[in-house]
Amino acid sequence: MPRGYRIHLPFDSWPAEDQMRWQAAFKSGDRFDGSGPGSHLAESTRRNRRDSYARFLGFLSADRADLLHRPPDARIDRLIVADYVAWRRRFCGDVMVAADLHELRSALRLICPDVDLSWLLTIAKRIAATAPRVSRKYHLVTSERLYALGIELMDHAIVAAEAPAQVSQAHALEYRDGLAISLLALIPLRRRTLVALRRQTSRQNRGSLVTRYSCPRYQNTTAARLSDLGGVMHPHRFVSGTVPTPYPRC
Repeated sequence: MPRGYRIHLPFDSWPAEDQMRWQAAFKSGDRFDGSGPGSHLAESTRRNRRDSYARFLGFLSADRADLLHRPPDARIDRLIVADYVAWRRRFCGDVMVAADLHELRSALRLICPDVDLSWLLTIAKRIAATAPRVSRKYHLVTSERLYALGIELMDHAIVAAEAPAQVSQAHALEYRDGLAISLLALIPLRRRTLVALRRQTSRQNRGSLVTRYSCPRYQNTTAARLSDLGGVMHPHRFVSGTVPTPYPRC
């Protein structure tokens, strides 16, 4: 797309009849005056439909300027839509093209309520059905990567806290988040179980510290799953001292 190229036609540049019909579509009135067909729509919905129609007018102004002199309901047909789809594919994929056609149909129904546009819906559905899908498997994150991320957050919090020789709330929060991520990467737990976890540190006969995690409220279901965490999640001053309230309770 050339630098500075604009695919939207600004509202002030719309044909006069399009501007009049669009404003009338969102007119609010009482039970006697009546309201426009789009008066009940949210601002975000109005904006999306206006942008879609502005793109269509931008296409007409660039490739079919002669059609701008016709009424809105006399500009749209299958051939024009085919040309518009080809034009849109220069800027985006078929998934976005199909979504744009849905919004364009909704916009046209506001300013051309008496025109049958069911065929445009069929075209949009066909394009959406045949659009290539991006595989989601590449967006998956393994438990090993999550565990490494949690350890990295904890290590960063430790190093950052040692510089000023004091633990701030930001350091504690970062350590807490890393601890939770690493723990959940090892053993998936329900949120209420995670919130109820308690750390217990005891000293063995040879003087070494042993850390165990338990869940008093759910001992029967989580005791076995938490028995080995002490050897992995090493205790630190963050855990024993200044960690703020973990997470909102369920």
